[in-house]
Amino acid sequence: MLPHSAWALIWAIAALTVAGCDSVTEVPPAPPDDAEVTVQGTILDESEQTAIEGATVQVYRPEDRNPIATSSSAANGTYEVSAQISDADLPDTLRIQATAEGYGAETHVVAFEEEVDLDLSLVSGETAFAGGAGSESDPYQIETVEQLQDVNRFLTSHFVQTADVDASETANWNGGHGFTPIGYWKDPEGRQPFVGSFDGDGHRITNLTIERTGDSPTGLFEAVGEEGQLTNITLQGADISGADLVGGLTGVNAGEIDASTVEGALTGNERVGGLAGIEGPEDVVGGLVGFNSGRVQSSHAAGDVNAEDSDIGGLVGFNWEGAEITDSYATGDVDGEKRRIGGLVGLNEGEIRGSHAEGTVTGYGKIGGLVGYHSGEVHGSHASGSVEGEDEVFGGLVGSNRD
Repeated sequence: MLPHSAWALIWAIAALTVAGCDSVTEVPPAPPDDAEVTVQGTILDESEQTAIEGATVQVYRPEDRNPIATSSSAANGTYEVSAQISDADLPDTLRIQATAEGYGAETHVVAFEEEVDLDLSLVSGETAFAGGAGSESDPYQIETVEQLQDVNRFLTSHFVQTADVDASETANWNGGHGFTPIGYWKDPEGRQPFVGSFDGDGHRITNLTIERTGDSPTGLFEAVGEEGQLTNITLQGADISGADLVGGLTGVNAGEIDASTVEGALTGNERVGGLAGIEGPEDVVGGLVGFNSGRVQSSHAAGDVNAEDSDIGGLVGFNWEGAEITDSYATGDVDGEKRRIGGLVGLNEGEIRGSHAEGTVTGYGKIGGLVGYHSGEVHGSHASGSVEGEDEVFGGLVGSNRD
């Protein structure tokens, strides 16, 4: 599509051509018009139903990370955002995001129209949590499972768990699908991974249910970004199932996980790990992490891991190149139906130090007590569980080692 400056030049040349000719057989097409899009409405505090002044409202094309227009709400909560979009490049939908200091972000995808009326309600951290301000020095306080679920609206904030959380009621949430994982991975609405911090402070989260057999990734956190930090989190009695990229703590991890534990049943298809994962191939299951491109240290997974496909680990399904696992272990049995299955890690391209696995490992091929398929580094680590393979390569420590 030509910019208007280029169209002006074409028309100038055309005018000169017409002036010097007796006849004209072809006239350049007129430049396309711009459509002016206006999004307007009111932003209110969801609990108090009072106007929020100074909220930022941004309009995006559905596939873009940068907004095409930005505005702020007035003292009475009203806002209006306008943008120019070429008629030749109109999107089918628009993504509208509203944020305000002390409030959770709200995102909506709406059908494209030249005039969009959209009223928004934002959740205040002051009313959503037991205390705190969401900063590193004064994190929001989590005491209940409802507050734990509301973390999903505050993906850049900081949290501390101040009491044990009984999540038994999640078995009945969302039509039996349970808890909605925190953070987003390749979300069609443009929502992002968790990039704040969450400190469990030694308290437990018990009997959490996540039944998302058709969804990926899956875990307490769906995805943790590069700036995200998870520390001292303890999951006990968890029952978590998903499709691919499944981890008890997080499906995808690009951040840091420290001193965290998962105990419970974990089920998936591929790339399953007891703890976590991010940015890489699909289909991973691990007791702690499904796909790990970040750092896991001083953590362990104790639940059994079962998956129908490949890249299955008691702790991490796929430990990507450059990722680290240090001073961590897995004690649960690992059972996969295909290849690259390990008591600690299914597929390792990164670095493993001072870690071990104790569970029985069962699968088809490339099965190892510690690592199923290995092309990275392993230092000071061991496995003590038995290994049972139906075919191909399997070993007590490493099933298959690529030099």
